[in-house]
Amino acid sequence: MVTPLFRTFVLFCLVLFGTTTVVLAQADVSPSAVDSALIERTIVEAKWRYVYTMHVGSKTIIHEAGDEYDFYLYFRYDYTAEEFLNGRYERKAWALAGDQIFYPFRNVNVFRVTQAGRQNLALEFTQPNSKGAYQYHFVRVTDEDAPFIKPVNQLPTVLVEGITKQKRKNRKLKGHEIAGVKKNRRWWPFRKRKESDKAPSAKREKRQKEKEERRVSRQGVLAAELMIELTGGGFFGGIDPVMRDHTVIKPGGRLVKEFKTVQTELRRTATDLDVEEYNRLAEFIEKKGFFDLDRVYDCSSEACVNRKRLKPTPIPLRIAVSNGRRKKVVNIAIWGQDNRGIRYVDYPQELEEVIQAVLKVSNGAEYSFAKK
Repeated sequence: MVTPLFRTFVLFCLVLFGTTTVVLAQADVSPSAVDSALIERTIVEAKWRYVYTMHVGSKTIIHEAGDEYDFYLYFRYDYTAEEFLNGRYERKAWALAGDQIFYPFRNVNVFRVTQAGRQNLALEFTQPNSKGAYQYHFVRVTDEDAPFIKPVNQLPTVLVEGITKQKRKNRKLKGHEIAGVKKNRRWWPFRKRKESDKAPSAKREKRQKEKEERRVSRQGVLAAELMIELTGGGFFGGIDPVMRDHTVIKPGGRLVKEFKTVQTELRRTATDLDVEEYNRLAEFIEKKGFFDLDRVYDCSSEACVNRKRLKPTPIPLRIAVSNGRRKKVVNIAIWGQDNRGIRYVDYPQELEEVIQAVLKVSNGAEYSFAKK
């Protein structure tokens, strides 16, 4: 005989199981914060083999790889992509902004990276003449299984991800499986370090002293602890499209810029900002209420959505600011105006002023913070 207490217990278990299932499902589907650097580290210098194409809405596989369709991808560190499709080899340019990868293939110029794991890669795209979104699914293959020919003067590929033998034994993993990241381990873990090894070298002490001096102005004012990162923005097109435009201002005013176009190699420059100018920039960002802005500013009109599919392709802009206590990452789907002078995304003027201030200060131009 079923007692009321037993029925209550069974009902409670069913409700708890259903709630847990929904939460887990939402956690699996909901995308986390976009980490462009993490995606780049995962897909770069790895060979990917096409497996199938899936319609996202219906979860239907509409095409599978076979003997008549052989497709491989290889994203390189120099922002060139090697493509092998049915025996034909081709080299193209690629760029990454947020979770969007700019890579031309089959009348599609922009893909969204929906999955980027150690073994699987999914690129999502839409086409104007079809409904819904589609995904290309790839699996990672070894150098021996990929059709790309490695030059004789190229160094062998080194896998920096891994775990120790003891951890692999504890986790009962096979030799080719990867389950963690190996950090700060010496090749000779049982060698005792000498006292002379522990002592800081003269060069290291000199670099540290110079670093501390750079963080203090001539009047003895200490530099603020603010980190600024600015990447993307603009439009991918023209005679020499920009493939990478990345600016980082580290705490203390150390400025690092990376810039690359289709026709030029990656250029990396580093310099130190004036402490007073850097402090004024940090105060200006706080004054403009940057940490109170929304995280995403996207299209709110049909014209804006249609502009994403037109050439030159807009590149989303991402600006991240951290002051040690708070960190804010803001993404703008289409920043600024196109060649017709139209601004498609509605975002606050304060955000525009912060971006312009960072750009002008990082490019060495004077920016009057008093006027803003």
